Amino acid sequence: MDDETEQQHFQRVLKSFRAYERYSLVLLQQKKKYLREVPKEDQELVKKLAARLNRSEEAVKTNAQFIGKVLSPKSLFSNADEIEPNSNGPEAGGSNGLTLSDVDRVRTVLKQIAREWSDAGKVERNQSFQPLIDVVEEQFGKTPVSDRKSIRILVPGAGLARLPWELARRPECWKWKQPKEHCLSIHSPDQ
Repeated sequence: MDDETEQQHFQRVLKSFRAYERYSLVLLQQKKKYLREVPKEDQELVKKLAARLNRSEEAVKTNAQFIGKVLSPKSLFSNADEIEPNSNGPEAGGSNGLTLSDVDRVRTVLKQIAREWSDAGKVERNQSFQPLIDVVEEQFGKTPVSDRKSIRILVPGAGLARLPWELARRPECWKWKQPKEHCLSIHSPDQ
């Protein structure tokens, strides 16, 4: 990938993060509209869903604040001067080159953050990671500490680096690979 193509791709990833709030709120408004169109005699059946959509709206706003902090150009990106300041997402009546899939990737990254780094994701994280950690400990646990420097553990598809972090807390060394820029843009040594 040449520098210009890489820069265009980078801008697209940033635009998708910046478009998250607007995109998500538009979808929620559409869902609320559909609920309002439910016949009055059936409104009681969708009451809980309406309340959940209201909570989702608050969650979207909270997520957008988080994204704003993570993507703060001056603190995160070495090329902050090259970032387009007004690439905030879909414009009314126009297109900024993003697809629904681009912004859906942001939602996926937010779900990964919750799974990999929050208390709420601990059960799922343990179910996914603990069997792998157990195998690593079984395989290398009896290796003398002095010999562990030569051990390398490749973690393909490392997501947001929780599994490598869990492994790094142990004496073994590790490497990770994650080609998805939507995930990589969340990693920040200062966060």
